[in-house]
Formats: sequence, structure tokens, C-alpha cells
Amino acid sequence: MKRFAIPLLAGATLALAACGSEPAPEATEAATPAPTGPGPIASAAADNADLSKFLDVVRSAMLGGSLIAHGPYTLFAPTNEAFDHMPKGKLDKLSVPEQQKNLAALINYHIVKGAMDKAALTKAIEDGKGKAELETVEGGKLTATLQGDTIVLTDGNGDKAKVTDDGTEASNGYLYSIDTVLSPH
Repeated sequence: MKRFAIPLLAGATLALAACGSEPAPEATEAATPAPTGPGPIASAAADNADLSKFLDVVRSAMLGGSLIAHGPYTLFAPTNEAFDHMPKGKLDKLSVPEQQKNLAALINYHIVKGAMDKAALTKAIEDGKGKAELETVEGGKLTATLQGDTIVLTDGNGDKAKVTDDGTEASNGYLYSIDTVLSPH
């Protein structure tokens, strides 16, 4: 899956570099090293082999650029096993070109506006007296609750997904793995 994310990142970097208004440094100047730190959410997802099916779906929905350039946001990415537990044929039906809009809506339902680390998510749940309403990029709502130390997301259908990790910080937000594909309807 990295083979798709890396060229996508390289293309975005080249496109941004071509837009620069500063002249290139002269040969006698030392180049300033690139800042180090976390890359975009797409890179974090590409580094996680258990999210390869999610990245395939993102590519089918043509949303890869959003995971690189936009944000800040929090992405709850279903694991490969979560996709394996979807009703047989549902993902195939959504992956045809005519269903690209519905596939994009499904992915965008897993993206919440704003970057939230685990402490911020937990605090939002506690401040909401046991639940937090999270607005998705798709326009829907996810309800976050705690079961012990585990964050649980509930979609509009009442289906639940457990957050299976502590999250990965990215330059444009946070990435979490979840054990179920959530649905806006």
C-alpha cells in the first residue's frame, strides 16, 4: 500500500514546491534541512499494514489528497479485519465508479473535524457526562463513550466500533484504528 501513498505524497510535494515564490538558494548557500516530525495522516496509515484495505478504499473514492493536504482532523480508520466483517459484497458494490460518491461519504463518516488526541477525546466524553457527539466531515454524528479505558464510537444505526490503539499523531491530525466499519445510514 505504501507504493500508492509515497507517489501521492511525492506528487503533492512537487506541486507545492512548484508554487513557491522564493528563488532557489544559490549553489554557495547551504540548504536548510527539512523539518522533522510526523507526516500527514496518509503516511501514518501507509505505515500501518493493518490499514491497507482502508487505503484501497480511500484510493477508490479518490480521497487520498485529503489525507495529505487538509486538516486538522481525526481519522478513525477501520482495520483490515473490520472490512472483512462487512456484509459480503457490500464493499464491492460501493467500489464501482457509479458509487464513488457513496464510497466517499462512507470514508468521510470516519473523519472528524479537528485534531483530537486520546486525552482530548477522553476529556470530551467526561465533559459530556459520559458521551461526546463528534461531527464528521460527511455531516453526520458519531457518539463517543468509554468502556473502561476503551473509546467506543456509535454510528447513526447504533453500530459500535472500538478504538483499538492510542492513536498516532500526524502533521494534520490524529489517526486511530477501529474494529468496525461505521455507516452514516
